[in-house]
Amino acid sequence: MSVQSSRGPIVIDTDVFGADLVRRSALAGRYEPIIVGRPAFISGQTAAELRNGALRRGWGEKRMRELEARIGAAQTVHAGPDLILT
Repeated sequence: MSVQSSRGPIVIDTDVFGADLVRRSALAGRYEPIIVGRPAFISGQTAAELRNGALRRGWGEKRMRELEARIGAAQTVHAGPDLILT
């Protein structure tokens, strides 16, 4: 079974998870078929990197709320050996 045909949970890294929050991102459309409709798992490191990048770029209140909503919709998990193997 390929990753694309599986509709189970997906572990998503920083660049992929945040792609649709970046204006004019070419990556967002490429990853959408793989991600949409699947439960998302991110590491605490990914959440921290997303927040840090947004703060460093001076995102406004609206974009920060969107980011927090996206992070809140994902399940943040420990980035230990089990997640890495997954």
